[in-house]
Amino acid sequence: MPSPMQRFKDGLWQALVTNRFSWGILDKLIVQNADRLRFQRNWAIHGVREALDRLADDLTVRRGPFQGMRYPERTAVGSSFAPKLIGCYERELHPLFARIVTRPYRTIIDVGCAEGYYAVGLALRIPQAIVHAYDTDPLARSQCRKMAELNGVADRVIVGETFTPGDLVKFDFRGPGLIICDCEGYEKELFSQAAVDRLGDQDVLIEAHDFVDPQITPQLKARFAPTHDIEAIPSVDDYHKSRVYDYPELQGYSIDLRRILLGEYRTANMEWLFMMPKRAFGDDQAKLDQSGAGQTGGRAKAGSDRPGGSPRLSD
Repeated sequence: MPSPMQRFKDGLWQALVTNRFSWGILDKLIVQNADRLRFQRNWAIHGVREALDRLADDLTVRRGPFQGMRYPERTAVGSSFAPKLIGCYERELHPLFARIVTRPYRTIIDVGCAEGYYAVGLALRIPQAIVHAYDTDPLARSQCRKMAELNGVADRVIVGETFTPGDLVKFDFRGPGLIICDCEGYEKELFSQAAVDRLGDQDVLIEAHDFVDPQITPQLKARFAPTHDIEAIPSVDDYHKSRVYDYPELQGYSIDLRRILLGEYRTANMEWLFMMPKRAFGDDQAKLDQSGAGQTGGRAKAGSDRPGGSPRLSD
């Protein structure tokens, strides 16, 4: 049975967290800064700064789908910097990106581009593509432009601030395209049914933030299911990474330091949804062409590596 002092403490905490005024103070002073304080403590006691200095000697991504991409400075916006330099950031997606970079996309949209890891990386790996990169954070947009310039793709990376469901509905892809989305729960609004109905020929990769709203994944799957095959890719826990991910530059480091350097600090285990069109782009037009009906004003076929087709990653 709890002691009188323990009951007093429990009651005090209950009062503090349920009162709107007191919770507002706690949230602003402690809760919102907890991760920052924890990170600063880890830097101080585990030698993180020294390890990062060694990793960031030339600010070049060491491996992975964007190996060789250069960072203008030691900055990642909204995510961990060390995994990107090591080349293990979101390693769960590396097999998927190995397929993606072989596809003849003409247009790529990156919603929530941060400093440009995917926007610039894909511009480097898919030289025929124009990349439209969006982020509401001014620092992210600035860093993305710098990174595109440094890597010689500034002419093909167009940086913007906001991208709405209306923008998605009206967007003219002009051929096979890819949409990448990491926007902290906004994906449920962005991929409205009206928008999804316009994406029957496009590939889509969404990081689903179900901890924001548990209905995000079920609703996205329901919207895309009629037109796309859906592949779910789960995230890997940071503790698991520290035990399993083995890179030469981490040799000799403690398990705590490895976890800090490899960690992506997700709020919860999450998953990505990759949607591929069930039908090839232009299939209806191909049928018209074969019958002769398509010779009088039918829709022109988009460029692809198969007749009338958009990229299918299962090819």
